[in-house]
Amino acid sequence: MNLENLYSKKRKLYIADKKARLKLANFEKKSQFILRKERAKRLLMLGILVEKAEIDNQPIETILGYLLESKNLSLKQEKSFLVEGKKLFLKKSRAEKTREVEFSYMTYLEKKERAHKLIGIGALFEIAGLDKKDKAALVGYLIQFKKRGLHEKKVYKEAGTRTLIKRKNNYK
Repeated sequence: MNLENLYSKKRKLYIADKKARLKLANFEKKSQFILRKERAKRLLMLGILVEKAEIDNQPIETILGYLLESKNLSLKQEKSFLVEGKKLFLKKSRAEKTREVEFSYMTYLEKKERAHKLIGIGALFEIAGLDKKDKAALVGYLIQFKKRGLHEKKVYKEAGTRTLIKRKNNYK
């Protein structure tokens, strides 16, 4: 084999390798995009649970503190929340019906802003480690928030704030 043939083969292999690396990079990019979309959908659904329980007007620190508190529930309490949550899923509240009408009149930017807010709220479930739990049980637990006193809500807010500060310091 002469030197020109070797250089020619080397060049062809280099081009083939480059194409393979580009294909792999494109595949990884597409798969990451799909994973991000799936996560966003899951977080949006979790955020909608908070909206359904009508506590989306609370500070995120308070919601996070309340979610963290759910780790201390007994199995009996979780089952009762599951039953309550299933009942709530079956009926539509007046606020939900109003929200549906409002949603139909929202502009694209308003819908995008709402989705962003709900995804952020849904991320609180991930932080609390509740993103894999049954949605009916979660909404059953969330509707109990309204029955909590101001002192308890303050404790939840402090716990949520501590958790967020700890997470922020861990990522620096």
